[in-house]
Amino acid sequence: MRITAQLVEAETGTHIWAERYDRGLDDALSVQDEVARQIVAVLAVQVRRAEAGRVPAKPPSVWRAYDYYLRAVDSVMAYHASYDREALFRGRRLLQQALFTDPNYARAKAVLSSCYMSQWIHRWDDDCPWAEALDRSYQTARESVHLAAELPEAHVALGQALTFLRQHEAAVAAVERATALNPNLTSFRFAYTYILAGESARAAQLHETHMRLDPFYEPNAPMALGFARYMLGRYAEALPLLQQAVSRAPDMAHGRYVLAMTYARLGRLDNAKAEVEHPLRPWYRINQSLTARFFKRPEDTDHLVTGLRMAGFPD
Repeated sequence: MRITAQLVEAETGTHIWAERYDRGLDDALSVQDEVARQIVAVLAVQVRRAEAGRVPAKPPSVWRAYDYYLRAVDSVMAYHASYDREALFRGRRLLQQALFTDPNYARAKAVLSSCYMSQWIHRWDDDCPWAEALDRSYQTARESVHLAAELPEAHVALGQALTFLRQHEAAVAAVERATALNPNLTSFRFAYTYILAGESARAAQLHETHMRLDPFYEPNAPMALGFARYMLGRYAEALPLLQQAVSRAPDMAHGRYVLAMTYARLGRLDNAKAEVEHPLRPWYRINQSLTARFFKRPEDTDHLVTGLRMAGFPD
């Protein structure tokens, strides 16, 4: 059975995107559901790109903030593909310009919250001091939810901030609210909320689905799934995912930490040592691990710290 999907601009008839899906006839209804989910995941990217081209046609009162937002999202996506901090900071500045133009732009606040979170996780300073970034992420996410309680991305941002404030039950509830609002929504950010709450199996399940449905997944997706499998003790399954993540984004420091632990758990100590000695962050110490501090369950903290020690990271 062959299914063809096509996205066309209704007003002009312009072709935007098309894809062909070949499947067996074993279960037509299941095939229909699977293809529908795949199309929804792909369309989110294609529609955003198409909308970017339509921005200049919108009234000035609408398009300025929206233009800043679209440019910011492109910069943030570039950051997640490369881990270039300048791309992150450029995206954040564009979001701030969007919010200066439209202070009630909830979607821009949700993405801005995630930018502050990325800065805090990586301990980066700029015009926003690193020590303030987590609180700014939380406050901005709360504002986004207040402005648009039905916006799934706002709840994702809030869940991520609550995770690192050690409010694990509230964080999971926020993520579940996001997926209730949009069952097709997937994000690598879900993984950390569930993993740190002690629900690595749920994190793995979500990211297996995410990577199956979204052919354009960012490097953080295999990193998140690899981390979940590491925490489940499925080291051999985690390894190729983590290798893929750091090969696509060589500056992904946290990916290299988990890769080093995975090598060590598999007895590949020379490979682990190479990751420990990688010049990206030669100063890294176990007592500087943010992740280790935020697990809900002590046994998960022990699992991570033991892996870091096995890999050869100093205390």
